[in-house]
Amino acid sequence: MFGQSGDTWVSRYREANFDPGAVTERSRRPKTSPYAITPELEDRIVAARKLHPHWGRVRLVEANPGKPVPSASSSAVHPLSV
Repeated sequence: MFGQSGDTWVSRYREANFDPGAVTERSRRPKTSPYAITPELEDRIVAARKLHPHWGRVRLVEANPGKPVPSASSSAVHPLSV
């Protein structure tokens, strides 16, 4: 180990009173996702997809029937539309 990552692991090891469990990998997952799609919006996208199975992700975002889809990019809609 070299550089900053090695220094980080050594400091964790020392702070934990030399417990080997302190130097295990930690999750890199973000604690929050402020721009995540809300469950209500996800339900609307899935319902639109069922009504129009031939529509792609861009069309689902831009031409959602009845109500516009706020704050959803086509890349965020893609996992819901496949």
